[in-house]
Amino acid sequence: MSQRRTRLIGLAVALPCWAVLAVAVWLTPSESGYDTHTQLGLSPCSLPVTTGYPCPTCGMTTAFAWMGEGRPVKAFLVQPFGALLCVAVLVAALLGTAQTATGRPWVAAVPWRPWWAWAALGLFAAAWGYKIVVDGPWS
Repeated sequence: MSQRRTRLIGLAVALPCWAVLAVAVWLTPSESGYDTHTQLGLSPCSLPVTTGYPCPTCGMTTAFAWMGEGRPVKAFLVQPFGALLCVAVLVAALLGTAQTATGRPWVAAVPWRPWWAWAALGLFAAAWGYKIVVDGPWS
């Protein structure tokens, strides 16, 4: 692969990741642990209103916003998977930036393992279970 193409791939990875992280820094995290996304003009989630249970992604934006404020413990308590996902986005941003700057394939150097998808799905489900226990109708 040409060095130019390698740099473009790095840029294609880095730019959206940095954009997401910039938005996370810009947002003010909600003390309630959810609905931070409404600052982006999005409507509140209807699932908790309808069912009394948080949705699977409940608190993700808030967790990113807490990470953006440098409060990883608060982010993890709000939405564990959201905090981990924010770290993954930061790593991808750094790898993409390094690849763009050096022309070395840092992003492709991370070996893909199929079990990562299953692990991520399991962590996502566990985080949803955590949110149900912490923010469910009985809390």
